[in-house]
Amino acid sequence: MRGHTHALDRALVVHSVDCDIGEPVLDDSTAPQLRQYTDEIENVRVLYLVTALRTVVVAAYVKVCQGSLNHARWD
Repeated sequence: MRGHTHALDRALVVHSVDCDIGEPVLDDSTAPQLRQYTDEIENVRVLYLVTALRTVVVAAYVKVCQGSLNHARWD
């Protein structure tokens, strides 16, 4: 469990520095836009929204224990 907490903490720190670090999930320019951030070192993917006030709202946090995130499907 400690490893999961460390991975989530790391992802949240990245977002606190730059909330636009991820990429859009859909080609929709309406706000708030659903975005995703992938950390290959920790094998995590975070789906999040950035509000008009630049607040990050985490919608999902996924930790992949085996394999690569490149093979995960999100559609």
